[in-house]
Amino acid sequence: MTASRKQLRADLKAYFSPLITALQSEDDFYKYEPADYKSRSPIVFLNSGGAAHPAHTKALDSEFLINVHLLALYADLNGGIYNEEAASNLLDDMEQQLSAAVEAKRTYPGKWQFIGFEGDSQADEPQQVGGDLYLHEVVTLRVRMY
Repeated sequence: MTASRKQLRADLKAYFSPLITALQSEDDFYKYEPADYKSRSPIVFLNSGGAAHPAHTKALDSEFLINVHLLALYADLNGGIYNEEAASNLLDDMEQQLSAAVEAKRTYPGKWQFIGFEGDSQADEPQQVGGDLYLHEVVTLRVRMY
């Protein structure tokens, strides 16, 4: 049996979603990229960033890159409660909570052998998604499987 990136995304969602307390609901954490955020904020989603299967190792010995996307509604164009400062604070809170969760569980027996950051995170200018402006940051994780 080989390591499964699909299962890893499910395991990461199960581990991270209750620890990112900035989320209004664990339902706002997706193991895939949703087509529409429905003006929800904040949102976290995962997508695959690549894989490495070292030669001469068991199929289970794999490393996966997983992108963790953090999004906060930047400005409510309809005059709602979100503003630029609140969005920046929310994005910073989510990044800090994700970092703390990674540090707390570098090894998770039965799930992953090691998890860590792959380079610096990438923050974008506000992006329009479905008529709403979101701040967006991508944190890439490297996960070594058994």
